[in-house]
Amino acid sequence: MERLEKINKFVIREGSKVLGYALQFSEYITEVRVMGGFYEYMSLKKEEDFEFNYEEFIEKINDSYTLVYIDNPNNPTGQVISLDVIEEVTKKALEEEGIVVVDEAYGDFMDIKNSAVNLEYPNLIVVRSFSKGLVWQ
Repeated sequence: MERLEKINKFVIREGSKVLGYALQFSEYITEVRVMGGFYEYMSLKKEEDFEFNYEEFIEKINDSYTLVYIDNPNNPTGQVISLDVIEEVTKKALEEEGIVVVDEAYGDFMDIKNSAVNLEYPNLIVVRSFSKGLVWQ
């Protein structure tokens, strides 16, 4: 959370807009609001089994958003967004001069090949945590 706070302090100004989706890590949403930003989201729909609709999400990205926030795997649903989708979101945000933050706090619970650390874009920030994963030996 400390890294997310530092990113927000660097990027978010009074009135900045952040795009995410819901259900999502609620503490991050609160942090955006504390910084004077507006958190807007695309709802995950019950009738779609709460699956992330990436096409709808990408359509929402425009130059009014300073930042796009994705947690992967999602907290609380646990679903993993594919690396291809993360890349498409990042490309669209780059076109609109937005920053993408991928929160991989639960990244140890997905294949490392799916991690956004495998992508190289100037507008992409990947945050990971030491507190969530398990080390199996």
